[in-house]
Amino acid sequence: MAAVTDLERPDLVRRAAALMQARQSTAPAAPHTQTPAEATANLPPSMPLGTTGRGAPQGMPKGRSVNLSPTVMASKGIFLPSAGAGFVPSIEEFRLLKRHVLSTVSRARATMGLLANRVLVTSACPGDGKTFTAINLALSLAFEHDRRVTMVDADSQRQSMVNYLGIAAEKGWIDMMSGEPLTLEDIYLNTNIPNLDLIPCGKHAANMPELISSKAMERFIESLQERDPDRIIIFDSLPCLVSNEPAIFSEKVGQVVFVVASDETKREEVQTALRLITGCPNVGLVLNKGPSMLSETFGKYGYGYYKTNSGSSQV
Repeated sequence: MAAVTDLERPDLVRRAAALMQARQSTAPAAPHTQTPAEATANLPPSMPLGTTGRGAPQGMPKGRSVNLSPTVMASKGIFLPSAGAGFVPSIEEFRLLKRHVLSTVSRARATMGLLANRVLVTSACPGDGKTFTAINLALSLAFEHDRRVTMVDADSQRQSMVNYLGIAAEKGWIDMMSGEPLTLEDIYLNTNIPNLDLIPCGKHAANMPELISSKAMERFIESLQERDPDRIIIFDSLPCLVSNEPAIFSEKVGQVVFVVASDETKREEVQTALRLITGCPNVGLVLNKGPSMLSETFGKYGYGYYKTNSGSSQV
């Protein structure tokens, strides 16, 4: 696998910061941003628990039904992209990010097949906002017509997904991969959000790298796609500088969404982390925790490009 040299990578954080600073002087006055209470007040009623929504294939597992509370999610800055929510800057920003992700999926299908529908979300360090980004991206994708999403909690140390969403899940895919007598239906979570399902990680195992790289793990992922080939699978993994698990996952996905915390993540940390995930040729960098400026680019979530020796990557 070809490594990426320093000269091939622009100073992403500095470039993004300069771009935002230049736009700040010409940006129009910011529209009113709703509070969590305002944003959830007019949300449409939830669909019945366990519904698949908008014609999802019947072959997907009928797992346990869980209710994702709009109020709980809004208290953590996560808003449903429904028409009744009004103007919420983060919703619009993730709609833009979603377009880049879907564009990569479409472009990569010709050469990568179903691998293109797998998306890994990671970062360099804890606290950069990868789980926040993964959940918002999953919600935005689920609200697309004819798009279905399964979000997999691959952060075995923190189990960030279930904590963010305020749900309980004792068993997950790690338990199943570790030999416990569990089926996919035992760990699969059907949500009240149309077209969004979840798979928790379960208990952390000492042999996590071996579990992820195993043929059983690949068969597990393939079984999801065999049931629904158009489904997008999002993996929320550990940060790259905490574990080698993202490096292994990067070889199993069609694209990586890499979260950079503005004014927090150091350039050296970004460069080191990116060298660890060269197993995937399509890597997109998302600039998080910056000032929100909805212009022709992301504003709070910046996007750019770099090239690797193995191919062209979105960032």
